[in-house]
Order: sequence, then structure tokens, then C-alpha cells
Amino acid sequence: MSLSRREFFKTSMMLSTVPLTLGLSGCTFSQSPFSHGVASGDPLDDRVILWTRITIPPEVQERVDMATLSVKVLWQVSKDPQFSVLITEGYEITDGQRDFTVKVDATGLAPDTRYYYRFIIDELDKPIISPTGRTKTLPAYDVSQVKLAMTSCSHFSYGYFNVYARIAEIDDLDAVLHLGDYLYEYGNKDVYRNPFLWNRKVQPAHEMVTLDDYRVRHACYKTDEDLQTLHQTHPMICIWDDHEFTNDTWSGGAENHNDGEGNWQTVRPPQLKPIMSGCRSVNQTTTTGSDLIAASSLDLCWI
Repeated sequence: MSLSRREFFKTSMMLSTVPLTLGLSGCTFSQSPFSHGVASGDPLDDRVILWTRITIPPEVQERVDMATLSVKVLWQVSKDPQFSVLITEGYEITDGQRDFTVKVDATGLAPDTRYYYRFIIDELDKPIISPTGRTKTLPAYDVSQVKLAMTSCSHFSYGYFNVYARIAEIDDLDAVLHLGDYLYEYGNKDVYRNPFLWNRKVQPAHEMVTLDDYRVRHACYKTDEDLQTLHQTHPMICIWDDHEFTNDTWSGGAENHNDGEGNWQTVRPPQLKPIMSGCRSVNQTTTTGSDLIAASSLDLCWI
């Protein structure tokens, strides 16, 4: 059976949007637990990072202890979208400390090879399957050429992300290189908005300051269908700039940070966590502003 590109993505999205019933403790999901899509990134010639997030709807949150809730998620990698032959698979357990994100470093892959991946919550009467993602490992040794798409400065409230959808339509990319400012810290009342897009608002509505603010903003960005399509189609290598934290960031502070928002060394560095959730080797115990800058030079990270 062969699927066209359009049929492949249409089918995988249908799997993620149908009403789902969770048998655990009689809870029912009113929305897909994979509503933030799937993504891959930071590819090497033998491995790639796989990512998703489990969304717990309000009616389930009311019935469980979110402080102790953990979710076991199966991940699978195959060379075909039907997953007829699995190349590798495994389990990851996520919880509120990770904002229910799932990050897998899928190893043992062949260089310069296209793969398909998915996530499954399988400890149920009826397993819940994520959209199917597509990714690719980098070539190895003597490489005559690579094909990259480059993008940057993705301000949710300043414009639509249709360019992401256009990049997703390019079939033969090795990876997408995001040159920084994957998201912006500004709130809905900030002057840095497109006056013709007043209905395209971010969450939280205010400027990002706390760890929860950053997590909510990342989740807001990943509700954009074009961004989801790009992440689902190609691996991304993401370089940090400043707006992932705040404008004109440096080791001792930032232009867009004031004393009323707390001490930079103690308030801003924990905001590394949502970004490092997609990185391969950054030390996730980083706690100082100077370490923040040093860490950003160590890895090409995707978000």
C-alpha cells in the first residue's frame, strides 16, 4: 500500500483528533493527548531526538493528583509509515516536573536515512496513537552536499507561520535550521505586535517571566498548525538567540528585564528547562546566568 504525501499527513492527523476515552480510573479525554503534535531534531548520522507532549485535559486534572501523576509512553521508529517493521522502540515516563513532555534520543539508526516515528499510550483498553512524524539522519563521512532550510525570528503575534508550511512541502531537505528567536517573550499588550493581527494572541497574555510562563508560551506556539506540520515533517536544529529568554540577554541580565521581575541570576535561568527539554547534552542542572550563555554555545538545540 502506498500513500501520497497529502494522504499520509491527513491520515496521521485524523488519528490525533478523534475523541479518545481513557480507561484509567474511568477518565475520559475530551481532546487528543497529543494536541501539541510531534517533533524531531538535533539529528546526527546515527540518532535523532524525538519529542511530544501529553496534554492532560481539565476534566482529568480534576480527578487525579497532578503532583504525582506520571504517564508511560511507548515510542516507535520505522522505515515505513505503516510501521510494518520496527527499527527501534522503547518507553519513556513523563510527569509534571517535565511538563509532561517526552524526549527520546533514538539511537542505532543508519546515516542519511528517512524514518517515521510515533508515540503510543498503550496501557489502556484501546491504545492512543500520536500523529506520525517523519525525520531523517544526517549523512556521514564524505558528503558532497546537504540541503537545509533556514528560518528565524518567529513572533507569534506579528505574523502567520505560513512559511513553515511551505518549508514542510519541500520533500528532500536534510534538516531545518532555525537561527534563533523561536519564540518571543512579549505579552499581548506589547508594542511589538502586528496591528492587523489583534486576534492572534499569545498565552500567557503577559510577558514571560516564570517557568510556568515559558512552558505555557511554548505550548501556545505549538498549537499553530503550520509549525506542527513543519516539526512533523522535518528534523529541526535550533540555535538560541535572545528572545527565547528575553531581549538582549547577557550573562548579568538583559535589556528587557528589570528589578521588579526579580534577580536575573535566580529568576531567568530556570527558564532554560523548556528549551533544554529538546537538547541532547546540555547539563539540565544549569542554574546561573553565566552558565546559560555558556550552555548556548555547546549545543545546536531544537525546541
